Formats: sequence, structure tokens, C-alpha cells
Amino acid sequence: MYTLLCEVMGPKGVFSSDSDDVEVAGFEVFEAENATDGIAIARKEKPDIIIMDMRLPDMRGTEAARILRQDKGTRDITIVFCDCFGYGRRQ
Repeated sequence: MYTLLCEVMGPKGVFSSDSDDVEVAGFEVFEAENATDGIAIARKEKPDIIIMDMRLPDMRGTEAARILRQDKGTRDITIVFCDCFGYGRRQ
């Protein structure tokens, strides 16, 4: 089974980690509401991939990624950035 850490802040439903698609793909999902929690989970669980928002409540996603890259135990985890800014805004 693959593991996925999801640190996405945005409108509810933009990314639902408990969706059938993620389960069918065979992922065990860990969720974090901020970068600090996400870093702690990544260090403990060693997920195969991290989906991280660029704008987290306590620090930018790039700073969290920098911290993970400096840690020998998490430096090789693939990180995918996303940004929900402006989702649902009317033009």
C-alpha cells in the first residue's frame, strides 16, 4: 500500500482525501491542517508522496519543503505543490 500525506488548505471538497479515487488507487492517507503538523507526520509516517498547498496557515509550502529536504529521513519523499487560491472566485 502506498502512503499519501495531504496538506491542502482550500474550499471544502477541492481535494477530498477520503474520496473513492484515492482509496481505489490503494493509498493510505494522512492529513495535516498546517505545515508544522505535516512535517511531524512526514517524519513519523514517511509517506511515499506529499501533496502540499503553497499557502499553509503557519508557513509557506516552500519553507515546509525546505525543512523536509534538510531532514535525512524525509529528503527523498516526492512533494507535489498545489494552490487553491482563487478557487471558486467569480470572474
